[in-house]
Amino acid sequence: MKKFPELIIIVGHLGGNVRPPHDPNFTDTPNELWPLLRLPNFYFEVGYVLAYENWEFWKENYEYPYPLHTQLIKRIYEEVGADRLLWGSDMPFLYRTCSYLQALDLIKLHFTFLSQEEKDKILGGNAQKLFLG
Repeated sequence: MKKFPELIIIVGHLGGNVRPPHDPNFTDTPNELWPLLRLPNFYFEVGYVLAYENWEFWKENYEYPYPLHTQLIKRIYEEVGADRLLWGSDMPFLYRTCSYLQALDLIKLHFTFLSQEEKDKILGGNAQKLFLG
């Protein structure tokens, strides 16, 4: 990414499967992603809540509004800001955990650390800028 700065990368699914720390496939997100997240051509998709679909692992974080997910996105936002965050609904697969409206309202109503302008960027403005120039 440093060699080709004009190359834009958008990582989906939070950079991998979100697993609890005791899982053998655990990835320390976002700590393992900081070197990439800090690069100006790296973007992060914030809508992946399917990771929390297993009650046995996630308990109260299993359901909307996914408090751990919100905390994770807030940590990333505090590091890189809103300009490199994008929302993706992951439909139709997301129906396994929540509705389209819940996925959208997660950002609109529960990402209280964002201003309205930042929410607008994440909910389409950043993607429009990237894909349409």
